[in-house]
Amino acid sequence: MLKSYYDWRDTFTYNYDVTFVVGKRDVGKTFGLREQFLRDYINHGERFCAVCRYKDDIPRVSSEYFEAIREKTLDEKLKAWFADKRPVFKLELNNYKIGFLDENGKAKDWDIIGYFVYMSVKQSSKERSFAKVRRFVVDEAIIEPEDLRFRRYLPDEWGRLQSIVQSATKVGNGRCEANVYLLGNAVDLINPWFEKFRVYSIPKFGKHRLLGGLVLLDYVDSSLYSTKNDEDGGTIASRMLAGEKNSRALLENEFTVDESEFIERRTRGSRYECAFIYRGNIYGIWTDWGRGLSYVTPKILKGGGEVYALTTEDNRVNYLAAKQARKAMLEFIDRYGAGLVRFENVKLREGFLRMLRDFGVK
Repeated sequence: MLKSYYDWRDTFTYNYDVTFVVGKRDVGKTFGLREQFLRDYINHGERFCAVCRYKDDIPRVSSEYFEAIREKTLDEKLKAWFADKRPVFKLELNNYKIGFLDENGKAKDWDIIGYFVYMSVKQSSKERSFAKVRRFVVDEAIIEPEDLRFRRYLPDEWGRLQSIVQSATKVGNGRCEANVYLLGNAVDLINPWFEKFRVYSIPKFGKHRLLGGLVLLDYVDSSLYSTKNDEDGGTIASRMLAGEKNSRALLENEFTVDESEFIERRTRGSRYECAFIYRGNIYGIWTDWGRGLSYVTPKILKGGGEVYALTTEDNRVNYLAAKQARKAMLEFIDRYGAGLVRFENVKLREGFLRMLRDFGVK
C-alpha cells in the first residue's frame, strides 16, 4: 500500500545530530516536522529555530507557519489542543511568539515558541539570544537548478549554520540536546551540503550514514508515495511542469543527471593544461594527447599552466579573468561536443558544465 506522508517518527528514532531528508513534494516533510515543533513545545516547553538564507526570506517563510497544521493535522491530540487552547502566533524581530485567545477573543500569555534567523550575515554567538532550542531546520536546503538564475548559495553555508547552532546550544543558555534537519527536493547533485557530506554520486533510495555517523541522509523513494495531489491529477503547478525537461526531478525528487556519461579518471599519461576556479571549486584540465582525451579533475599543477579565477572570494564574478578565460572555455566546449572530455565524477561534471552555462558558453 502506498504511503501518503513521510514517516518522521521512524526517522526521529535514529536520532542523528544532522538529518537531511530529500524527498518528493507534498509528502509531508515540512508539515510533519512542524507538527513535531508543536509537540516539543506542548510537552516540554522546547522551541524550534528556522534558518533561512536571507533576512528577506523570513516574512515569507514565517507567514502562517502553523496554519496548515491547524486545518489539516490528523493528530487527535494536536486537534484537541488547537480547539481547546485557541493559539495565535506572531513574529517579533526574530522571535516567533504564541499566545492564547481568552473568552473575549483577546490574546494573552504570550511566550516564545521558536526563532527565525538568517545565514547571510555572520554574527558572533554573543550577538544572538536563543534559549531552549530543540530542533533547527533549514527548509529548501537544495536550491532547484531553475531558481539558481535568481538565488545563490551562500559561501560556507555549513559553517554559517554551525555558528547558529553553537550560539543556541551553549551551556547556560537554556540548553537542550538539539538536532538539525535539512529538507530539500532531490533535483540537483551539485549543492554545498552534498559536497560537505561527501556525496559525489547519486545515492540509493533509503537512509545513509555519513561523516562517521554525524549525518543521516534519507533519500526518499517517490514510488512509495501517493499524495492527495496525485489522486486529483496534480496541482496546477505540477501540470504546468509536466512538459518541462526536468519535470520528473522537480515532481518526483529524481536527480537530473546521468551518473555514468563521460565519467572516467584521468590517465597517467595526461599532461596539465590549465584550470578554472569557480565558486570555490577547482576544475583542472589535463589532456592525454596519445588517447586524444581531456580530463577534468579537482587538481591543478603548481607552476603549470594558467589558472583562471572566475569568481572572487565572496563569489562575485571576476569579469577580467572571465574575459581572458573565454577562449579556453570555447576550445574546451568544442572537445566536449566531440565527446573527447571525461570527468572524475558526476559532481565535477555537473559543476563544470554549469560554470560554462553561467558564462554563456553552451
